[in-house]
Amino acid sequence: MRGIRSYSFVIAFLAFGFLLLALPEEGFSGFSIQINCCQLEGQCEDTAGGPIMCLEEDFVPNALCNETSGLCQGIPGIAPIPTLNEWGLIAMAGILGIAGFLIIRRRKAAA
Repeated sequence: MRGIRSYSFVIAFLAFGFLLLALPEEGFSGFSIQINCCQLEGQCEDTAGGPIMCLEEDFVPNALCNETSGLCQGIPGIAPIPTLNEWGLIAMAGILGIAGFLIIRRRKAAA
């Protein structure tokens, strides 16, 4: 019974931690933040307290409004997220399955 409780606690803890990490940032959930993107120094008015995305209707599209310098900066290229293709996933699943089989076999041999 003790094992089931510890597994339940770990699952609840991981789910809660993932929920906190997965909450969308302000302005990146499809809703724009109302700012005046700075064209002159000192015109930057934001509510987040840092560089935020400019609205599409502003003078400079696809730019970040830097509060410290008061100027719009271009967004750098988005870096791709390193992932495995389907064959990499199949290989990793196979390695995990073989490792699990060896551990179970060793436990049965020790018993």
